[in-house]
Amino acid sequence: MQTPWYKRDAVKIPLLFAVIAGVVAGVVATIAVSGGSANPLRVNVGLIAFGVAFIVSLVVAAMLQMVEKPNDPELGQGSGIHRRAADIPGGAQNVPDPRAHHAHRPEHAPVEDERPEA
Repeated sequence: MQTPWYKRDAVKIPLLFAVIAGVVAGVVATIAVSGGSANPLRVNVGLIAFGVAFIVSLVVAAMLQMVEKPNDPELGQGSGIHRRAADIPGGAQNVPDPRAHHAHRPEHAPVEDERPEA
């Protein structure tokens, strides 16, 4: 069975999209920042805009691809690793309950001063 074109070109399509977005941003920035036809074109600003648009669109495309990609069904089956902290030797079952030392006294009862009277 042959893989579909959109899975074969999983890297080429976002890369092409990022290049096109970068070129458009670079051309628009180069022309817009120059301030009219009497002034020289600001190619340095266009290159910066190209780089920023290229990187941002490539990151967004990669994030969208990661969101779309489903996890392997084997991941949810468990692999022998402890799934609960209480099952780990020396784990959560050995940690004392922080509320245990206040269990004998109600919350609203005043705390008595334990200093000896002089």
